[in-house]
Amino acid sequence: MPSSVDPHSRKHANAGMHDLRVMRVGFLLLENFSLIALGTAVDPLRIANMLVERTVYEYALIGTNGDVVRSSDGIRVLPDTSMKEAGGFDAVFVVGPNPIPRKGIGTVMDWPRLQARHGSALGGLDTGSYFLARAGLLNGYRCTIHWEDQDVLLEQFPKLTVSNRLY
Repeated sequence: MPSSVDPHSRKHANAGMHDLRVMRVGFLLLENFSLIALGTAVDPLRIANMLVERTVYEYALIGTNGDVVRSSDGIRVLPDTSMKEAGGFDAVFVVGPNPIPRKGIGTVMDWPRLQARHGSALGGLDTGSYFLARAGLLNGYRCTIHWEDQDVLLEQFPKLTVSNRLY
């Protein structure tokens, strides 16, 4: 015999979750960024919003200059804003390219530094931790990076504690 379900039981079970404040998350997309890394970070935020039936995570895609950014698989993504126009975030993830470019990346370093000064939590997706290391933001922290680039990170930043764990 099928059991009856109180239609309000879900709302009562989630009542405490509705008191959560909105967390703003920014994803800085660098040219040739990993689309799969971006997707696996954004979708859990979307699903969390769906489960609690309101927005607890707001997220924005950020480009270096607001123009279309090409992912490593060639898909073009139009960011919501640029580094110059983006406001503050509770957390910022740098979605790095693969392979890591050897030049033309200096302009990217200032924006994560600014976000850190304003209290944003920082993280790197795929090779994003390389850019955080270049900005001097990983000193004293354990980090990880795409396994193909772990040697590059250790070679250029020998004092970092780099884990071989994926997360």
